[in-house]
Amino acid sequence: MDYKALAPQILEKVGGEVNIVSMAHCATRLRLKLKDESLADKAGMFSQVFEVIEGAFSQPLDRDLVNVARFITHLRYFFVRVHSEEQVQDHPTSFLDAIATAYPDAHRCARRVADILELRLGQPITEDEISYLTLHVARLTQAASIGKPEK
Repeated sequence: MDYKALAPQILEKVGGEVNIVSMAHCATRLRLKLKDESLADKAGMFSQVFEVIEGAFSQPLDRDLVNVARFITHLRYFFVRVHSEEQVQDHPTSFLDAIATAYPDAHRCARRVADILELRLGQPITEDEISYLTLHVARLTQAASIGKPEK
């Protein structure tokens, strides 16, 4: 068995390194204690979202950056809002339009991400939520953030 190839696959399935509190193993088992069990359920969705963002900007994201962790946190709260049917939807259109105008590339990417989330979650995503996604995508993809250490 190729353990070096298997390790990244396991990390992806459990929500990434940031979600692992502790790890132990024996000859037949790998035991992981996770910070948030629900991330393991969403790991494939996170991975797909990051692939869309990386593809849209033709640059890999350094998944160890603080802004990536912030984005994951945003998505976790978003999932809670979707499941409780309490998505954000109270901002004036002019505010939402200003975000889309200020970050056009991030907004197009956020719409693609929203399309994936709608398909995977089975619910439409509000314009307000898409605007929040836009802001997070913009933060993730700004030249200073991609692949460079944050200060």
